[in-house]
Amino acid sequence: MIRAFWFITTRSFRNRVVMRLKRLRQPRYLIGFIAGLAYLWFMFLRRLFFSSHGAVRIGVVGAGLPMTQGAVDGMAVVALFGLILPWAFPEQSGGLTFSPAEIQFLFPAPMSRRALLYYKVFRQQPQLLISALMMSLFGFRQAHFYGVWLPFVTLTMYFTMVALARARLKLMGIGFWIRLVAVLLIYAGIGWLFVIAFRTAGMSTAQMQNASAAFRAIDTPLHAPVINVILVIPRIFALAAIPLTLGSQLMSCALLVVMFFIFLVIAGQLNVSFEEASLHASERRQARLTRIRGQRAGRFVMFPRMPPPFRLRPSKHPEIAIIWKNLVAALRISVAWIPLLIFIAAMLLVPNLMTHQKFLRGVGATMALCFAGLFPFIGSQAFSQDLRLDLPDMELLKSFPISGERLVAAEIATPLILTSILEVIMLTVAAIMTSLSHVSGWLAFFGTPEFVITAMLFTIPICAAQLVIRNALVVLLPGWAVRSGEDQRGFTVVGQRLVMFAGNLLVLLFVLLPAAILFVPALLLSHHYFHGSAAVLAITTVPSVALLCLEVWFAIRFLGAQFDKVDVTTELGVATI
Repeated sequence: MIRAFWFITTRSFRNRVVMRLKRLRQPRYLIGFIAGLAYLWFMFLRRLFFSSHGAVRIGVVGAGLPMTQGAVDGMAVVALFGLILPWAFPEQSGGLTFSPAEIQFLFPAPMSRRALLYYKVFRQQPQLLISALMMSLFGFRQAHFYGVWLPFVTLTMYFTMVALARARLKLMGIGFWIRLVAVLLIYAGIGWLFVIAFRTAGMSTAQMQNASAAFRAIDTPLHAPVINVILVIPRIFALAAIPLTLGSQLMSCALLVVMFFIFLVIAGQLNVSFEEASLHASERRQARLTRIRGQRAGRFVMFPRMPPPFRLRPSKHPEIAIIWKNLVAALRISVAWIPLLIFIAAMLLVPNLMTHQKFLRGVGATMALCFAGLFPFIGSQAFSQDLRLDLPDMELLKSFPISGERLVAAEIATPLILTSILEVIMLTVAAIMTSLSHVSGWLAFFGTPEFVITAMLFTIPICAAQLVIRNALVVLLPGWAVRSGEDQRGFTVVGQRLVMFAGNLLVLLFVLLPAAILFVPALLLSHHYFHGSAAVLAITTVPSVALLCLEVWFAIRFLGAQFDKVDVTTELGVATI
């Protein structure tokens, strides 16, 4: 049985790797892989292998967590509370998550519950190995990989045992509330013992003036006799990840192996029928994954009962129906972004109104301006109820009695209305905060009427340009816009997003450059000859805004013509492989 489990685990892991490597034959995966690999190298790996002077330092520990007794004790305290907390979880069915194929083949098989536990242990190893490898590279390099992997394996087995124990306690009449009260009492008792230990140790003012002395003073109470007994098991996990010596790490790893088998035996001895509970747990896990993927793809309906904003009446203009459909979708999918953005604006504005310090007001105004400048990127991603939402139904869109140009314009109309309104609010808040802060220099311009008028004139064209760029990816490269279930994680996806973000910035810069060439002289002339008159600046800004609107119009016409040429069977068929 063990050999069969080992064969299934290794073969499944190998097939997954081979499948991801074969996908590199497609340009979108290959480009994303190269970009993600470059990002990983320049951000993390280069620092592991080369020093700041370019000297090779392979094998040197580098900057990891500090290997001190205080760091070990701090991690032990965190591990202590993490080991106790799962006993208070409300889930008490004892179900283990299996895939539909595993449920279909393993549950009817002549296998004991202990064999199913062994199977879960084997199937968890690839993910645990990858997680341990990543943590060993990016934070726990002093643990030498096995010091991270063994705590992960032991903790996973411990959490499985606790899940089955909660189900067994329920059968004994000990439900969630009793367990919750017991855990809270344990936390209170441990906290009381910690308070007594710290009061007994005492800390002088001289000790708190020096950082190292303060850490030593804080760490001393953690070695009181009672606290030492409480932290025995948590220190085993901490010493494996943050070894003070090689001998202490090896001893901790050996004890973790012993603890793993003890937890495995206890979990196997618990007389809990978890097959039916596992079916429900697996269904909940699949529903959760579906919801997460829907949220990432912008198709998860958060408020399904949200009424439409207006009644759709019969009309000979199909654009109205598309706008109405996207507006209803935005209210039911992305309406939660609006209260969040209002809350952010209030959190920036209210402290600015309450404080009288010029520096704090200037900081708040700068943060508001930065947020307003970034909002066209955030808003176009948050309100994606356009061609990105309708991409899986592109064959239905192409059957509508409407030209591609009008369809593209109608698709971006709803997110343009929402993002423009919110952008106007953000710019107004930022301008008010800047004006109230009484800052000087070039920052003071953002609190003047000239900036407000200029920003209002440019808001809709810039938001429209950003939305056109986002939708151009759907029309020109549908394969890059379609996401499968396997495309949610990994540095290949990070590379694809980096490539798309860089392309977005370059295209937006290219679009804004002609308008900026017209706007900058107009701004300088208005400020020099008319003392920054808002009316004059508004008039001189009109050519720049008109040029930007013309560029957006030509882009919509171009995308509409390309949309009419899209072959749904070939583009989307390749993208969903």
